[in-house]
Amino acid sequence: MKVFVVGVMDVNGVDVAHVFTSPDVPGLPPKYMICPEPCDAGHVAAAAQYLSLGQDAVVWVSNKAHKLFKFPDKVPEENEDFAFADDAFKRGVKCYMTYDGNVMCANPNGTCTIIIKFQKWSKDHPWNLTPEHLLQSAEAEEEQHD
Repeated sequence: MKVFVVGVMDVNGVDVAHVFTSPDVPGLPPKYMICPEPCDAGHVAAAAQYLSLGQDAVVWVSNKAHKLFKFPDKVPEENEDFAFADDAFKRGVKCYMTYDGNVMCANPNGTCTIIIKFQKWSKDHPWNLTPEHLLQSAEAEEEQHD
């Protein structure tokens, strides 16, 4: 699976979320797409699907993006509203929240799955990793699973 991170970048003095990954060719800058405002799981999944050229992917929401999106500090309970996933579902995106706090999204024909994970809620990656280090850590973890 291709690995992405949602980070935060400054654009004309405004913090904006962006989905990024390592470049396909070493030495080039990272590939990225800026997320719209407001942003939901469907927007993040669409950016990852586009940048991965339709491959399955995992997207880590960094702590910086978590704060920008004003997500709760703990995983939402089973029947608790979580606008990030709920708003995408209301727009017709195939997505749902899993029992462990991840958001699963699929394209309309089900051929591409995007798993959105949250650094803040994860026990897999230290909370103090920068978005760039989170990407390196997540890519190394994914290589172990391949």
